[in-house]
Amino acid sequence: MQPGPKATFQFLAKTENQAAVEVLVAALDSGHEATRHGALRALLQRRNEAGHRAIFRRLATFGLNDREIIAERPDRLVRVVAEVLHDRDPTAVEKACTTVERFRLYDALPALIAALVRENNPNAPLLAQSVLRLTEAFYGELCKNDARTKPRDLRGLRDRITLDLEDAVRKFHRHRQSEAVEALLLLARQKNVTLRDLLSRPREASYAPIVELLRTSEQGGVVRLLLGLLDDPKAPLVVADVIGSRTDAKFVGHLARTVGAQPSRAVAESLRRIRNIAWAAPEHPVFAELDEEGQAGAVQVLVGSSVEGESVSAVLAYLARGGKPAGRAAAVRALKDAEGPGVNPIIVDALTDPCAAVRAEAVVQVRQRQILGAMSLLIRMVDDPAEEVREALKTAMPEFTFRQFLANFDHIDPEQRQVAGALVVKIDAYCVEQVLHELSRLSPVGRRRAVLAALAMGLVSKVSKLEQRIIELLSDEDHIVRVAAATALADCKSTPSWEALRDAMLDRSYVVQEAAEGSLQRISAALAQHAGAGDAPAGEGEVPTPEDPLPTQRNGANSDTVSTEVAR
Repeated sequence: MQPGPKATFQFLAKTENQAAVEVLVAALDSGHEATRHGALRALLQRRNEAGHRAIFRRLATFGLNDREIIAERPDRLVRVVAEVLHDRDPTAVEKACTTVERFRLYDALPALIAALVRENNPNAPLLAQSVLRLTEAFYGELCKNDARTKPRDLRGLRDRITLDLEDAVRKFHRHRQSEAVEALLLLARQKNVTLRDLLSRPREASYAPIVELLRTSEQGGVVRLLLGLLDDPKAPLVVADVIGSRTDAKFVGHLARTVGAQPSRAVAESLRRIRNIAWAAPEHPVFAELDEEGQAGAVQVLVGSSVEGESVSAVLAYLARGGKPAGRAAAVRALKDAEGPGVNPIIVDALTDPCAAVRAEAVVQVRQRQILGAMSLLIRMVDDPAEEVREALKTAMPEFTFRQFLANFDHIDPEQRQVAGALVVKIDAYCVEQVLHELSRLSPVGRRRAVLAALAMGLVSKVSKLEQRIIELLSDEDHIVRVAAATALADCKSTPSWEALRDAMLDRSYVVQEAAEGSLQRISAALAQHAGAGDAPAGEGEVPTPEDPLPTQRNGANSDTVSTEVAR
């Protein structure tokens, strides 16, 4: 726009002369776009309802650019819309509703609601739909994270709109429009006094539509409100019934995530109020739509509810075998206290599950359930590479942790020490560090026991730093430690060990000399046998390697006997 016309419109926008309004209104019908836009902006700047009515009457003729200008100051049309809403002409009311929605005149919501609650208003359905659509748009803005989209104090506006919607719901008997109820549910907070009061009054006209919408609506705000009520164990009992009745995957998924693996005390109390869960049945379609986290949370919902135990066990059994990984793990964990002939096979099957978390959950239950051959089943798991399974084995077989093994070492039958030691190495990932720590103990008895334990576990020849530390113990001040070190080095074929044993044959103690000589003879015999095996036919003269499987009952080591010996 040229400087001259621009200055003119600025003057017409600010002058107190009311004749300026007539000039600007006439300019709205100009075929010259710049003139029309200038007049439109000037009228929107003025606080003159006559000018705003003129704009409202021409809305249908305005183009996109005109509407963008109106969108800069939509609040100027609120009073005009409020006046039109009092008209009983459906066409005029529809135009007002369209204007409200198009320009998102949130300030006009009170006027919409006031018109809706008027008795015998024939336009109630139209008004109710407009109220809901405008409330949905407002809720969408509340949910946006970008602060630039919130130029106004939307929280204060939310409180004002909520009060008007509460009035509309209390007067539900006048209009019978459920859209007003849904609008309130979108904006109401979980501690809304009016809503809680109405949910406690089954005879209220609005009670049934409130419950029905809580049961069926997939609106984000309604779902949020319903799940928020979980934090209040004193919420009306109907809330628990509604939560248990919903089977839509969107809600069940949000419910599962809200409850989580460790629900708060308040949520746990609310769950106990749920007496029936509609999806608490094996192969219910909702499970296929839930992701891993959703299935795991669904398990927690079931376990925390007051649903009949048999129904819960049936669902847990189904998920333990057919759920997604996290769902299977949660189901197996939840079966910990379950009884019945069908539970043990599920736990045994879970030991071979492709998911490590599931295997770990099963491992900790095998023994406590007294499953036939429990120790054999657990011993088969010691080669499992997963860290979760290792930790579970330490819980399930505490006698095969290094600390327990060392504490009972002197009471274990010498023939069983190697088998038990091999199990400890595979179950306790930190046994090497613990052995090194024990080798530095002040007590010579403790150092000797640590050396012999390392020998029984087969670590001396496999861990170079252990071998070096035991070589150093050949110079220990106590001869019983030197004897143990000389004995342990018989497992090593390295040059440093050979030289250290040869020097130990000059030890001041005869028993140390004897132990060193015996170890050197065993090393020589093993090397000779190994050399001979190179010329022997296949299958003859083979020497077991460190990678050979654990000794089993074929060499006389019964797994249950080993366990008893270690735990003794």
